[in-house]
Amino acid sequence: MYLLIGKQIEGSFSPFIHARLGASDYRLCQIDSEVELKALFLQAKADGYNVTMPYKRAAMCIMDELSPIAKRTGVVNTVAVTGGKLYGENTDYFGLKYAIEKTGYSLSGKTVLIAGGGASKDTASCLAKDLGAKRVDFVSRTGGINYENCYALADTQVVINTTPLGSWLYPDSSPFALEKFPSIEAAFDLTYNPLRPPLRLAAKRLGITYSSGLDTLVAQAHYSELVFKGDKELKNADNGLIARVIKETADFAANIILIGMPSCGKSAVGELVAKALGKTFVDTDAVFQKRHGETAGDYIKKFGEAAFRRDESAIIKELSSSVNSVVATGGGSVLGDGINSLIPNGFLVFLDRPIEKLSSSGRPLSAEKGISALYAARLPIYARLADATVQNDDSIDKCVKEIISLYEDRNNQRT
Repeated sequence: MYLLIGKQIEGSFSPFIHARLGASDYRLCQIDSEVELKALFLQAKADGYNVTMPYKRAAMCIMDELSPIAKRTGVVNTVAVTGGKLYGENTDYFGLKYAIEKTGYSLSGKTVLIAGGGASKDTASCLAKDLGAKRVDFVSRTGGINYENCYALADTQVVINTTPLGSWLYPDSSPFALEKFPSIEAAFDLTYNPLRPPLRLAAKRLGITYSSGLDTLVAQAHYSELVFKGDKELKNADNGLIARVIKETADFAANIILIGMPSCGKSAVGELVAKALGKTFVDTDAVFQKRHGETAGDYIKKFGEAAFRRDESAIIKELSSSVNSVVATGGGSVLGDGINSLIPNGFLVFLDRPIEKLSSSGRPLSAEKGISALYAARLPIYARLADATVQNDDSIDKCVKEIISLYEDRNNQRT
């Protein structure tokens, strides 16, 4: 048995990743204090441990032996148990190194700004210096360099985010406004859930080098497995295996979100796509009906569209932390703010269907406003939000296959 120890770890992908790397019995272990951490280690009930926020520094003080990198960084995130003795390693160092080198970008001679004040900041700093960075600065909420005045460092070429900003805990936040750094060339992010955090989207807009926290997470997990097996020198690293598991994890984590007009076939298509990919199918209209005891159409007739949009958006926001799902949304869901919460972990597909094939039966807004007028009003929104558009005017099987093909192409590009 292997454990991941930390706080607020329910959004972790680690059990999925380690199952593919060799540790079939890998569990999450949430604790609330360093006292509990020490007790866990003393009990020695597990064969090995990974340690995450906020215990990576505390773990170091409990080890019987430390690796050279753990000593230099003052950080332990991987613990092997051998003969009752605890060996501590910092595989985050090697995971981030893999992620940076995978991009082909060199830190040699670069000015680097690291966000965060935790143990991962020390790991990133040590690595940046080892890779030849010319200067390393730090930004935090309370430091001399904070999130307001950091842009005065106009020569910053590389930023590294070691904070939880942009993660599933704070999905709408980002430590940096990248466009405010005139010399910016690259952004490296430890955030892995969601797959498209704000920093990644900003880097894509600017066309700069970016590395996902998923690359770091999977790579450090692979190095952890080597440590668990006694390979203290990490001689048997397999970049091909790392790359394969990164793709498998991205495939697992990503959701497919279907948007489009009422009666365009989102539910029927979505259910088949989910079945083909082994994902969970969610129909937001069905969730709404189960929760409120009546259909969306009846609810709109009784309470009005504004009330419906409010309650629909609340349901959609609850799905923001979902992974491995296909979500069929209501036709007007794009009008509420809830849809934005599905974008970071979602591949959004606009399921388009000829107007003459759409139905207004049981749909008061379509009947009241007219399908053509409703389509004309919503089309620009569907087009703006969608990662891809698929026509549902032929066989449903063809539509399903096209969505799956586009989704797989997208995942190949992401990894």
